[in-house]
Amino acid sequence: MAVSVELLAFYRALFERSCDAVNAMAAALHSHYLYRGFRISSPQGHTIQEPFRRSLGQAIQWFDIVNVELEQHVEGILSQC
Repeated sequence: MAVSVELLAFYRALFERSCDAVNAMAAALHSHYLYRGFRISSPQGHTIQEPFRRSLGQAIQWFDIVNVELEQHVEGILSQC
């Protein structure tokens, strides 16, 4: 699953205001796609009940790591100036 960086930034803002943001965002995405007629299924054809939580959680973890690395890189450059 591909997740846009803008959506991850939105998630971060949502997380600051909600203790259960991953589940809320995953449920909202699932409802959004179901409403539009998209059903997520396994290779065997079974409907997946929670198709977004794991991949969204992994994307969020990646985004957090990238932000920490970026902040450390910028601080390192600024300390050399």
